[in-house]
Amino acid sequence: MWHWSVIGHAVRRGEDFASPFVLERYEQWRRFDTATLLTATDVFNRLFSNDNPLLRAGRDLGMAAINAIPGARRTFIREAAGLNGDLPDLMAG
Repeated sequence: MWHWSVIGHAVRRGEDFASPFVLERYEQWRRFDTATLLTATDVFNRLFSNDNPLLRAGRDLGMAAINAIPGARRTFIREAAGLNGDLPDLMAG
């Protein structure tokens, strides 16, 4: 959404970076990425804690595909760690 950090913008404009208004803007900026990561974590938890033979076969095939496609594993790990998307400057490094 924004190239510069919400907190950085607030500081440059002379706003109190800890004010509820600034923190609400930051929360809105990160809401989609946070909700996506939360949903993905829940799905993977349910998938990997289930002993259903069909689900087990599907997850084994999925893991094999991720390992077989060049770059897919790294992309998957970055996504799972929340390192993709429109990140704050300190996380983008």
